[in-house]
Amino acid sequence: MENCLIVKDVSFEDFDDAQRSYQCILTFLGGEKARLFCKENIDTKKMYPFYVAVMNGTCPCCKKPNCASLESKKGMLFEQVLKLKPAAGEFETIQPSVLSTR
Repeated sequence: MENCLIVKDVSFEDFDDAQRSYQCILTFLGGEKARLFCKENIDTKKMYPFYVAVMNGTCPCCKKPNCASLESKKGMLFEQVLKLKPAAGEFETIQPSVLSTR
């Protein structure tokens, strides 16, 4: 894994019960941020990442505003989210666990 893509912190926002989705705000070691959009798989009831976007116009690795390489790594980024916040794997468990730690 590239050092520039190591997630040091994650927070959650925009929970949507109707869409069964939420957004992860990823903070990388270098201080850059990205927004990881996650949604529930209706068959498995597990969350999966479906899109990632840089925040503040800077990719953590290439420092460009739009980065196709970052999009291809959304699965690896979500694995890091799950290591930091295991409850993020299921929509039903993430909301109470996140809201109780705010």
